[in-house]
Amino acid sequence: ALDMARRTIETFEATDAEAVIVNTSGCGAHMKGYGHLLADDPAWAERARRFAARVQDVSEFLARAPLRGPLRAVPLTVTYHDPCHVVHGQKIRTAPRELLAQIPELKVVALPESDWCCGSAGIYNLTQPEMAARLQQRKIDNVPATKADAVVTANPGCIIQIAQGLAARNAPVEVLHIVDLLDRAYDDEGFTHGKQQWHDFQRACKRRRAFADKLDPNIVPGFPDELLPQAVRARKQFRDTKIDAWKPDLGPLEKRGGKDKG
Repeated sequence: ALDMARRTIETFEATDAEAVIVNTSGCGAHMKGYGHLLADDPAWAERARRFAARVQDVSEFLARAPLRGPLRAVPLTVTYHDPCHVVHGQKIRTAPRELLAQIPELKVVALPESDWCCGSAGIYNLTQPEMAARLQQRKIDNVPATKADAVVTANPGCIIQIAQGLAARNAPVEVLHIVDLLDRAYDDEGFTHGKQQWHDFQRACKRRRAFADKLDPNIVPGFPDELLPQAVRARKQFRDTKIDAWKPDLGPLEKRGGKDKG
């Protein structure tokens, strides 16, 4: 971890960038901690502090000023899940909501317990699958009451965890990174592109499950022996998810002010 931190700092120093924008909240939270991580290294401590001060979450960066238009309408109802590494690790709560509030025709409804962990937590869903599954189910239990077309969040781990939980219940709810939603607001073909991304994600899930089916159920490559039982159970849980039966209602994505571009 220390060597990789040094390499990361060195790589970005060479760019002379004023800010390092991160759209994966776990990475952002860790990179902001480089000053602490390398505090005892005389050769790197100051460089790490300077680098960490430049790191910003993408929502944190974009919310510093109003979004530049024109923004197209995105007629969806969405709810926002706060990733732990954003709301707890980086203390960012209002910025994502301020961005969503600027998208025309987007309705944002509150998600109960929005800042509770969804159970992904890095590799927690592999090392502690039972607890992770309980957290996942609690998160998914709160989604139907919002009547949202999509859950918006800001971390790939959360996206996978929540999407898997919704898929297991055949819930017609999309899961989006906040940047993907902003892309739809800026791109004339954003809806079509967004639908294609979602179908690609579903196909990737199917391929991953098919690959898991071919592996020895007692072997998970790359995991230390003490973690194998948990990892095997976690893989089986993912493999058994009913991805094939999951067909989100993409109707709201087809609305274009009376025009349908497919």
